[in-house]
Amino acid sequence: MGSLSHWTLSHWIGIVAGLGVMLAIAPSPALPPHGHGEPDSANRSEQFQKIDQPLWLKLIVITGGLGLMGAELWWFVFSQPSAKNPDGGNQPKGNSP
Repeated sequence: MGSLSHWTLSHWIGIVAGLGVMLAIAPSPALPPHGHGEPDSANRSEQFQKIDQPLWLKLIVITGGLGLMGAELWWFVFSQPSAKNPDGGNQPKGNSP
């Protein structure tokens, strides 16, 4: 393993992705096994209550999420620099006088 300055972005992305997968599939020792320590159904219903959300609020949250995803996609697609010809010009060859 060499100096960290020689690692490329793809190396770092691979490391972060690998750690994410390992953390996602690792069993959690802090949680008890199923069936142990769970409250019975009567206690559970007293502890948590269902809250109905209004439809307009659900639609606002969905629209906001889709808007953020669209903005990110738009930024990713249109923030890339345009490709240039090998000679450094922006116009295609054959259009010069």
